[in-house]
Amino acid sequence: MKGVRHAPMPHLFLLIGGAILVGMGSCSLHDFLGPYHGVNLLEDHPFPAWTADDGTGTYMVWEEEASVQYDGENAYRLRTCNLLPNGDFEDASDPPTGWAAAGGASVTREIVSPLEGTGSLRVSIPQQNDHVYYPLTSLIGWPYPEGTPLTVRLMYRVEQTISSFPVEYNDTSNPQPDTWCYRVTATDVGTVYHLPPSEDEALFFSVDTSGSPAFLINSLNPIEQAINLEVTLDNVKITRLDAPIWARLSLRASGDTPMELVSGTYRLSFMVRQDPQAGSNNVFPASRIAVRFNTLYDTESGSFVDNGYIHSIPAEPSWDAGWVEVSVEEDLTIFPPANPDDPVVQICISATDPSSPLTMDAGSILVAHPRLELVQE
Repeated sequence: MKGVRHAPMPHLFLLIGGAILVGMGSCSLHDFLGPYHGVNLLEDHPFPAWTADDGTGTYMVWEEEASVQYDGENAYRLRTCNLLPNGDFEDASDPPTGWAAAGGASVTREIVSPLEGTGSLRVSIPQQNDHVYYPLTSLIGWPYPEGTPLTVRLMYRVEQTISSFPVEYNDTSNPQPDTWCYRVTATDVGTVYHLPPSEDEALFFSVDTSGSPAFLINSLNPIEQAINLEVTLDNVKITRLDAPIWARLSLRASGDTPMELVSGTYRLSFMVRQDPQAGSNNVFPASRIAVRFNTLYDTESGSFVDNGYIHSIPAEPSWDAGWVEVSVEEDLTIFPPANPDDPVVQICISATDPSSPLTMDAGSILVAHPRLELVQE
């Protein structure tokens, strides 16, 4: 790759030779790593020193939260945003803003028996050709490039007996769905379900910007259409799989940390807790967080290539109760750069795992006290 820094072969031989000399000499690996023991290599780089991929608040939020602290240190909020406005239906508008009904269908805000909070979305579809839809042109950040990958998550409760019903992405200019039509089959009346129904499934499609792209309850395809559908929805979340949603910190081999960064096994740890803002204003608890280490630096663009493995950490109930430490370990090969001012590693964290539509989600988390250590064997 042009402009991407690779280790020169002489450096590689020197590293191998150095390792042999250490093994043969009087110094052991323990002696070499000894000075690193207990040293936080990020002591001069708390979260306020990190930068966000998106500073507009469209796709992510990265901000200080002074009302919550850990050991005297202000927390930082890391959020992957829901691109569907008012997806929790806590706004009092009725019908909820943006949603529309076609034919004899109706859409209202359910306040008597909401799925969560103070409001949900009630959908009524009496006839075959009726449907309720949300135009994707009303999503936050629209317009998106052709082919932009989107994921959908939601909760629902069926209010009267029906065997199944469809949800669909369609450009609404053709009776056949452009990308997919998902058949919902879990329909016990009064039971709250989630879509996708399991971690092995995803509601995922690529945007066709022709026509009028929309997310539908029911279908434009007569073969798929349901009748006499009464269903309540909540926490409808749409995210971009390719969105800029990482907080990052780049480090040079020397000068940025108390001790030089060398090849070895590193442990990154930090404190997490669920965001107290979750549950209102279209903010949701994080279902997971992700960490990656990038080591491929493009000298021409002056930026890292996202080549690192993504460590995905599912949320735990303990995150609701208070601060919990999370950590990941990874073997990193640090090559001396030709220019000592070039960084050699970039640490990235996200409030979701965008590596797959199976794990992508909108959610918000608080973090504090980052710590990076060279692990002593």
